[in-house]
Amino acid sequence: MSSEVLKKAIEFANEHVVQLEMQNNYKYHAYSVGLYCSLIELSQSFEILTRDYVHTGALVLFRSFMEHYVDLKNLRNSEGYVDVLDLDNGYSHLKQLKQAKDGNPYFSSLVYLAATEIPRIQEENKKLAEKLGKKRYSVLDKFQLAGMENEYKGLYAYLCSEAHSSLSSIVKRHFRKDDAKDHVELVVHASEPCESDIFYVANMALYLSHAGSLVCEILDSDIKSKFDEHTQSIQNSASKIT
Repeated sequence: MSSEVLKKAIEFANEHVVQLEMQNNYKYHAYSVGLYCSLIELSQSFEILTRDYVHTGALVLFRSFMEHYVDLKNLRNSEGYVDVLDLDNGYSHLKQLKQAKDGNPYFSSLVYLAATEIPRIQEENKKLAEKLGKKRYSVLDKFQLAGMENEYKGLYAYLCSEAHSSLSSIVKRHFRKDDAKDHVELVVHASEPCESDIFYVANMALYLSHAGSLVCEILDSDIKSKFDEHTQSIQNSASKIT
């Protein structure tokens, strides 16, 4: 399996991301470009791992990549999605501060903030939840909002099993049965291609290129046509090798 199609998509993204122009002090632009930059970095890490067939770590990265892509797609569909991200962030901070208050040593450096920050964040979260009409968006909610429920129940679900200690994933990853010898071999760091490699590589390249188009639409950038053309070239390349 060649990762050339993904390498080219990454090179294209790195070349054009510096041409994006944001409005200062504008959350909508900052969040969108930040997500896109993370997508570039995640795809670079994924490409490095898949180049050497390190599938375990690569698929965990793909899971994170999809979550970032869904957030960016939802931002493109509605600027109000900024509130969903702010609410997520508020709940995350609140959880850490409560852990600090309860004596969790991993958050001991936050103890001095707990008394003042917990009630403030709770109030902010309450206002955001009322504005959204929803206490919090689940991962499924976000995929559905992006029109990607099938991806959630198919590809994303599989990637989650790779990220967690799924028994089927562990067996598939580390055991090979030799029927001729009636023997099961233990495998660690298997450096061998998988038939599904090209599926992941081609799809990540497409997602990354389309993400560039999405962020261009958000920023009203005149280089969107370049991303659209690049996405089409990836689709043409993928159709030839799949």
